[in-house]
Amino acid sequence: MQKMKNKKIYINLVIAFCSIAFSVFLWIVSIVSDFSFESWIVKEEVTEQLDVPITLEKSSSIDTSHFNAFQAFFVQTQTSESMKNTMLSPQVGLREVIKLQKYYQNDCAELNCYQHRTNLNGLPSHLWKTLISIEDFRFLDHQGIDFFSIFRAALKNILTLRLKEGGSTLTQQLVKNLFLSSEKTFYRKLKEAVISVYLEAKFDKKDILEIYLNEVYWGSLQGVKIKGIYAASIFYFNKTPLQLKNYESAILIALLKGPNLYGPLKHPTLLRTRVAALFKKLKEENHFSTENLKEWTDTTWKEWMKQLEKNNLIQGHKCFEEIGRHKEFLSYDSYVLCLKAKPMLARLTQQHPDIGWSMTGLIYNFENSKYSAYYSRYERDFYKAIREENHSIGSIIKPIIFDILIDLGVDPNEEIELKQMTINLPSGPWSPKEAGDIQWGGKLAVIDVLRRSLNNPLIDLAQRSGFPKMEAELRKYFPKIKSIESYPSQLLGTIELPIEAVIQVYLEFFKRDCQRFNGGQYSLIDAMADPSLTTVAHRVNRDLKQMRFFGKTGTTNFGQDNWYIFITGDLLGAIWIGNEMVRKNEDTKTYGSSTAFQLFQDWIFERGRRFSDVDCATVRDGLKMQENNLAL
Repeated sequence: MQKMKNKKIYINLVIAFCSIAFSVFLWIVSIVSDFSFESWIVKEEVTEQLDVPITLEKSSSIDTSHFNAFQAFFVQTQTSESMKNTMLSPQVGLREVIKLQKYYQNDCAELNCYQHRTNLNGLPSHLWKTLISIEDFRFLDHQGIDFFSIFRAALKNILTLRLKEGGSTLTQQLVKNLFLSSEKTFYRKLKEAVISVYLEAKFDKKDILEIYLNEVYWGSLQGVKIKGIYAASIFYFNKTPLQLKNYESAILIALLKGPNLYGPLKHPTLLRTRVAALFKKLKEENHFSTENLKEWTDTTWKEWMKQLEKNNLIQGHKCFEEIGRHKEFLSYDSYVLCLKAKPMLARLTQQHPDIGWSMTGLIYNFENSKYSAYYSRYERDFYKAIREENHSIGSIIKPIIFDILIDLGVDPNEEIELKQMTINLPSGPWSPKEAGDIQWGGKLAVIDVLRRSLNNPLIDLAQRSGFPKMEAELRKYFPKIKSIESYPSQLLGTIELPIEAVIQVYLEFFKRDCQRFNGGQYSLIDAMADPSLTTVAHRVNRDLKQMRFFGKTGTTNFGQDNWYIFITGDLLGAIWIGNEMVRKNEDTKTYGSSTAFQLFQDWIFERGRRFSDVDCATVRDGLKMQENNLAL
């Protein structure tokens, strides 16, 4: 009887044990089945590269610090030494043509983040050897969990009465970063251990090491989150991982313990102390030959810090991260436009902190029939900003108005009297305002009315030509306008358009004007090609003053909409700078000439292309190409 009872107890214990074991098995299966690891493995021999040909012209000017940040994202077809020989000085004229063809895609889906996954073959061996030596020197031997390290860490924590050591392997760190939270609980640690063992059983050490180096967080610079070794190499050293030297690898590995704690811009002394300790450990353990382990001098550290601070100010890597998300608009033009826009927007924000300053630029290239673009609010919809978001166009409408006036018989060389206008509208009397002081009673040629962007003489000419006739012609450009007789202020630019529509309107205007010019008639493009005669005369610098290009500023809504529309021999572009947040009835004292034109002037000579004077023959050829590529 007792034997039967013992046997029954034994059977129950076996059943209970099997039930527990099966439950644990199901729990483990449920854990590991929730996590997919294959998607992080870089299987290609060469990681994905996007084809965007970039050509910088011989004898054109670029800023070398800007270009160096840009070209670091591209597959190198020229050695760094040949690049140096091509360029002359920090503000250079190129000795030869520079061509870039393929750039590495951004694999990070987050905003303000850069990551490019690369396989282990694309990394120097001293990098991953340093990682293993410092972070997990038994990595090649353990199966996901290093019990010796756990025991050592526990003992140290007990002796110091602090949780200073964790004993986590690289595999455990990877599991925590990819799949789990940072909460310090036994259950989370147990899940981490289970998944780590599973991964070690299923995948090669090479795959685990590769994914770790591609996914680990490496801090942030220029407001961009740095993920993975490729991004870290570019942002910290402006070079690809294969170009890293041993000591540079040691610096990057030193950062992993706490990218924010040891960040070089905030805590340079802490970083330097940690790097020195790691470097000493590497030498003592003879991981590398001493001739390959040259320690940085004080001078080298200072030069590196100075370069990091300069890069952080310029934000070249951040600009590429922003424009690189829109392949169809990626160009050196877009990149330099971003670089030049950031300090201007920062200055405007400092002057008017309660205004949400933004910038949108769209540029059409007649030579290759492609668009370049930049929109400063990267957190918002880029395409919506280009195609749908309306802004009051202000005085950039005036060349089109004068084009219509000439078609209606107005002589551009005729002198007219300058007088203040008052028009009785259904809503009451209306008088146009001027941006500056006007000498009333004098006379001025019609074309100079346009050059000086005067409002009252324009309304006078339009009224004499007939508002109904003006409206009929204007509807060809702006189908949705209201009655001009009731709303004559539309002739001064109270019409709202997105920047894409502005470009399309001006393409039609240029077609008409160049047809007139090529027919031996008066051309507004030609008449407006001398910047010293227009509203930018007091802003244009010596170099740009010598060039011939069409340009028109626009300012409206108390300086909260500022424009510059321009055409050169190879470009048609529009730049808008203004307020995209709640509008306030306060005069910002900003103008198209001090914002949008100034940005154009800062940008035009540093884009790696020689300046091309406006020429209707060039425009005509470019417009023929454009007919096949009208849509953005």
